[in-house]
Amino acid sequence: QNDKTAFWDVVPANQLPRILWMESDRMASLAVTDENFQPQRQVVIQEYNQRVANSPFGEANLRLFTQPLQGYAPYELPVIGNVDDLNAATLKEVQDFHAEYYRPNNATLVIVGDIDVAQTQALIQAYYGDIPAGPPVVQTLDRYPYPTAFPATTVDEITGCQVGTTETLVDAKVKIPRYAISVAGPVRGTPDFYALKLLTDILSSGDSSRFQQDIVRQGLAASAFVGLNDYKGASVLYAAAYANQGDKVEDMRKLLDDEFARVRNGDVTAAELARVQQQQLISTITGFRSSVRDTAEWLQDATLIFGDPHSIGQELALYQAVTLNDIRRVAQTYLCARPMNVQITQPEGEQTLATYPGELVQALDVAAATGIGPATETISESVIAALPTDVVTRTAVPAALGELQTNLPPFKSFKLDNGLNVIFVEQHETPTIHLDLFVGGSNAAAPADQQGIADFMADLIPKGTETRSADEIAQSIEAVGGSVGSNAGLEWTSLSVDAPTPNATLAYELLGDLAQHATFPQDEFDVEKSQTLTFLQQDAVNPTSMANRQFGRIAYGGHPYGYITTPETVNGLTRDDVLKFYETYYKPNNALLVIVGNMSAADAQKMTEDALGSWPSGTVPDFEKYPQATVGDTNVIYLVDRPESQQATVQVGNRAINARNPDRYALLIDNAVLGGGSSSRLYANLREDKGYTYGVYSRFAQPNDVGTFRVIGDVNQDHVGDAVQEILNELKGMQDKPLTEQELADAKGMLEGSFALSLEQPGDFANQLAARYLTGVPINELSSYASKLQSVTADQAQAAAKQYIDAAHPIIVVVGDAKVVQPQLAKIEKVVLVDTDGKIVPAAQSQ
Repeated sequence: QNDKTAFWDVVPANQLPRILWMESDRMASLAVTDENFQPQRQVVIQEYNQRVANSPFGEANLRLFTQPLQGYAPYELPVIGNVDDLNAATLKEVQDFHAEYYRPNNATLVIVGDIDVAQTQALIQAYYGDIPAGPPVVQTLDRYPYPTAFPATTVDEITGCQVGTTETLVDAKVKIPRYAISVAGPVRGTPDFYALKLLTDILSSGDSSRFQQDIVRQGLAASAFVGLNDYKGASVLYAAAYANQGDKVEDMRKLLDDEFARVRNGDVTAAELARVQQQQLISTITGFRSSVRDTAEWLQDATLIFGDPHSIGQELALYQAVTLNDIRRVAQTYLCARPMNVQITQPEGEQTLATYPGELVQALDVAAATGIGPATETISESVIAALPTDVVTRTAVPAALGELQTNLPPFKSFKLDNGLNVIFVEQHETPTIHLDLFVGGSNAAAPADQQGIADFMADLIPKGTETRSADEIAQSIEAVGGSVGSNAGLEWTSLSVDAPTPNATLAYELLGDLAQHATFPQDEFDVEKSQTLTFLQQDAVNPTSMANRQFGRIAYGGHPYGYITTPETVNGLTRDDVLKFYETYYKPNNALLVIVGNMSAADAQKMTEDALGSWPSGTVPDFEKYPQATVGDTNVIYLVDRPESQQATVQVGNRAINARNPDRYALLIDNAVLGGGSSSRLYANLREDKGYTYGVYSRFAQPNDVGTFRVIGDVNQDHVGDAVQEILNELKGMQDKPLTEQELADAKGMLEGSFALSLEQPGDFANQLAARYLTGVPINELSSYASKLQSVTADQAQAAAKQYIDAAHPIIVVVGDAKVVQPQLAKIEKVVLVDTDGKIVPAAQSQ
């Protein structure tokens, strides 16, 4: 990150010694050797290619967020750098960087979890106490004070506001032109920062925000947003609008200018300010307590930026102190007086880039702080000596702090008379309630020629009911700091409402109204169709989407899992089609309600009955009655040409199992060993050893019908043939030789630990219950998860791999620049070149 390098670990509490052993060793004796350095250089280059060079708007985003701070040394360069700089880096530079910064006197350690504090302090002293401090580090921000002025090149003739730079980027991967601006913002900790952050929320946070109300929902842009990136010593205000299909990017400028002018002129209401202050309050409370990792991150940032973990509460008070006059002042300052940098990104035309402004501030000659302050507490040798046996060691993996105890949290399930199934999980971490209604019948229930209808339904449900308009729905829930959400999955749609517990009645009323009385207004439908068609343009050249679509075509011929949303299917949809789909599937006897709340089970059941007990049941089609799929030719490699790609996206796999398959525990272990994480065979081979990829993983999808097994990764195009061959070798290796005892034990430990972590928060536990219910797995099976894992033998894992992993003739899909990758792939298997619609490209055209 800009201000820190963060290493985080989330583990079962009994494995704390292992993590302290590993992280302290990384600080004290990291092997910065050429043997380790060279593959990692290639890994980071592939990370750059994946995130920037091969991604639409990748380069544009790097420039957007750094352009306002050009000339200010601490933040003028992106963290990831560029390929030239990465190739120019020397081993000596990396060694020197580690020696200077990776020292205990330049680090902050945060531990959050189910710990014994005294024991944890002793462990920290044992593992970190003997690492020598380095020379005091001169902090970059001490040498470079934040500039008091930023260069302007002109004054906008229309708005009269300052303009910094104007540039146009041409990116063939971009199909939706974008108009964007960025401005150097205030430093976090100053009053302007909190007022400006709330102003960005007024403009684009939630469905009741101005950008959503005035721009997006009016169909004037496909998307529009504003935000504030904050660092320790600076911030960047940014905004963007994406043009709808057929619209001009220049029109997006006026949309942003008009909204900015309104807030500069003081057109912000007390209700709007109260809404975003309440949202900030609730998001702070829930964000801080959402997980042990999030709590640690919040404390870490507070310590890094302000030197005080208690500053979280102080910042919250600063948000609540912001006035309407503050909002107007920062609007006038940062949306007019301070130079605004303009960036246009489009698929073709002439590219013009901004020039470097020169240094904005000169480096100060600052002496390093001397000495290291005394520890607040002294841990005696006797306390360290009293630690359990073998938990402190430098030469071997330390012992755990006792056995892992995974205890399922209590929950209650009940069923209403109308057939609605309900799962309730009580929580007292935050004063909130979360309602999530899952309804059967989604993308896989729609005919092939109506794909997109489930997404339309989910998006439009919150856009109006018989008694509430879209504005009333959004404003009522967001005014109390809550939200409404909806989503269409493969087989189920979900409708959720979040609210503070005192507003639980409102949450239930909205959920009941949306589930029963959505009206799908024609004007909202028209906007949804226009925006969907626009986003399909961009999706058509997204490498991951391209690979997913082609893999699905081969794995699921004639099966709903392989159906694809296209401009043709979207254009054929009507508002009446969506309403009919909603009326067909939204029945209580076809739904599951999951409640996670700071309330009693009795209160939850009563409120559920009051809000949803009168929802009439009805007959629902059997959407899970699937036809037999036809698998396409797997004796070839399918290549989707994406000219000028900087990487190749690879998917290798086959149809495998459903969620109820009795071999699923053996396959969980197989997957963990093969590609389930950073210690897997695939990761070690393709990333750590060869540097072909930033990340490669495998997974078994487990829906109601037969899912797929896939290996997925974005790899160096110059080595795509090698990468595919290595993947095939690893698949064959899973079949040819049993897992080692160590691999089997490590996989079981990882999976059991991950399972324990998945129960960390009540909401996570509720999701585990819901996932099983929705796929026909008994929810009480959670209690036997660990024992079923532990019972799997190496022979059983090998037998499952032989049966469900196809190493001989898997489906192979590659998306990349055909002229670069096709010759490599042809050495492995016959290559069939297909277009983005899956149609075979004639040989003459593929030359």
